[in-house]
Amino acid sequence: SLQYGLISAHLWPGDPQKWYSLAQKSQELKDTVNYKICIGKALRYSHLTQDRGFIEEIMSHFSRQTGISEEMSDKIASGYRKLIKIAGDEEGCEMTALVETF
Repeated sequence: SLQYGLISAHLWPGDPQKWYSLAQKSQELKDTVNYKICIGKALRYSHLTQDRGFIEEIMSHFSRQTGISEEMSDKIASGYRKLIKIAGDEEGCEMTALVETF
């Protein structure tokens, strides 16, 4: 089921909730490679959702999994929101894609 979900998400990549769901499923299966990819894609496309708390939810989940503090997670989410606001949706998405490569 995870594999079909990944195929679907790659065909229609702009759904951050789908990526987040796949990240959670990957975590349940202890698939850290797909978890990191999916959580990154959820963040990359999170600006497309109208749910203001979605970025915070993703970052909270990510911080629990990586061990970074909640305070640092909040700072990262705040910086991400500022980046999107300044750069706009399209450029902000491209910038977050670059960040994922590091």
